Amino acid sequence: MPNEETYTTGQAARILGVTDRGIRKMIDRGELGAHQDERGRHLIPQRAVHAMLEDRRREAADSQLPEIPSDAREATQEARELHTRARPSRGSSGV
Repeated sequence: MPNEETYTTGQAARILGVTDRGIRKMIDRGELGAHQDERGRHLIPQRAVHAMLEDRRREAADSQLPEIPSDAREATQEARELHTRARPSRGSSGV
């Protein structure tokens, strides 16, 4: 595994849209493979992160849920758009 391309917990968290703590929990539960470097930091194989991301996308498509945003900015923009659509405009009182 040492010659394999890896992500840090922070990088994996950003890619999967979870927190660093969430990544560590996935490692502890055995859901995500990882090894520790000489400094004790978890290193997650890129192939494992990409496989999990693909599984999540496939599950979202299978359940007809919206796809998980691949970028935090994209998720923020989507939330703003939903909020704007849900909020009635101030000028329309309906009277």
